[in-house]
Amino acid sequence: MPQRSCRGKRVGELAAGWNAGAQKLGVKLPAWVARHGGGRGAVSVLNTFRAFRIILTNAVKYIGNVDAYDRRIQSAINIQGKKMQRRAQFLLTRALRKAGGR
Repeated sequence: MPQRSCRGKRVGELAAGWNAGAQKLGVKLPAWVARHGGGRGAVSVLNTFRAFRIILTNAVKYIGNVDAYDRRIQSAINIQGKKMQRRAQFLLTRALRKAGGR
């Protein structure tokens, strides 16, 4: 089957595959995504002394036909990871200042 881009109402359906993960992690999604329900995905959270792992699965049946979907997801992960690093650095710097460091 040829690759195709995701347009129109199917964008919300495709994004809705992440609803289960968003709900489990307490993330509020835009209404245009949330209204499609959470039955197209899954989430698994492992939080132990040795490991912390979150596995999100988007099980929308046509996801394999969306152009460059893996690249798009990796890009979103990279953006959020950089935001988390900046926030962690800010919090560390603030804590050091409060403790009397520079």
